[in-house]
Amino acid sequence: MRKGVVILALTILIGCDNGTQIEDLAITLSVGMDKEEKGVTVTTELLNIQKEGSSQTGGGSPKYFLESVEGKTISDAMTRQSGIHPKEVMPLHNKVLVFGEKMMQKGITDIISEFLRTRSIRGGAYIVASKSTAHELLKSTAVEEQSISTSITELVDRQGIQAKAVQFLQEASGKPQDIVITLLDTVESEGKKRLAVSGVAILSHGKLKGYLNEEEMALVALLNRQKSNVHVTVEYNGEPVEFIISHSKLNLVSRITGVRPKFIYEGNLTFDVYKSKLGAVVSPDDIARMEELLSQKMNSKLTELVHKVNTRYRSDVLGLADHLYRYRPSYWKKHNEDWDTILPDIDIAYRMKIHIKNVGLHI
Repeated sequence: MRKGVVILALTILIGCDNGTQIEDLAITLSVGMDKEEKGVTVTTELLNIQKEGSSQTGGGSPKYFLESVEGKTISDAMTRQSGIHPKEVMPLHNKVLVFGEKMMQKGITDIISEFLRTRSIRGGAYIVASKSTAHELLKSTAVEEQSISTSITELVDRQGIQAKAVQFLQEASGKPQDIVITLLDTVESEGKKRLAVSGVAILSHGKLKGYLNEEEMALVALLNRQKSNVHVTVEYNGEPVEFIISHSKLNLVSRITGVRPKFIYEGNLTFDVYKSKLGAVVSPDDIARMEELLSQKMNSKLTELVHKVNTRYRSDVLGLADHLYRYRPSYWKKHNEDWDTILPDIDIAYRMKIHIKNVGLHI
């Protein structure tokens, strides 16, 4: 049944206007790009469907495989791939672009723009990063009988931060947007390589500025009002108590008091006790005290995060410029040219009411 659905869906998408049969196509599902000393390496995941009855596939099964081609430029490498591949290469269903570290250091905005212009990807295609090479990441075993592109999108949806191609072209504030993209790695499990989220890469003006770990990634998602998996541990009566956020409702507001605006994140955060020693959380006084400790811990973590992002990396991944453009247009019109200088020294405060809802698991 599954095989038939795959083939039918692809047939509908491709159509028969040029007479090309689906068995004569190699359909691109994901593309990885790496900067090399003398050019680039482009690694493509392809969907290959053999003719019905083929001994290779057992009768029309879709097969996924990787193909790497070198070239002086990405365009050169992809042209060479089209020339040497026995089937017609179609970027019909390209869902993911993976960039290696060296390629991100060079800059990727123009690359994504070119892919969109030539319709090699859609605006909703996912952009992800690898600290090593895109080629090594795409070689991951992932999930058997499933394409690596599907594994990547499912993993990002569940644990990472979605960054899509269209975001690289959005410049509402008049400034190039700084973006965080999910950083993927591989881990060994039962002798096989599996994909894993290890944090995010920070891109400013399309170029790599640095990395954030998983904990910092969760805090960025929280401040950007995205799905967030924040874990916080506090010491209470000499024992660690681990909390996990279950609900958040935050708003970003600003105050203009001079050249440097003040930003305030305000709202409510609800936590559940994820792990605690038996008897550690038993009374309203325990909960009230731990809410206070949680507030202090969250304030400290967020202050450290903002210093790292705004001051060390000089990156506006929290979208502060976009906020000023939308809600403080007169200020932005006057100071937008100086924003890169203003950003590292802006003041951010947190007025968050912490609530503990459930006492969770006792160990």
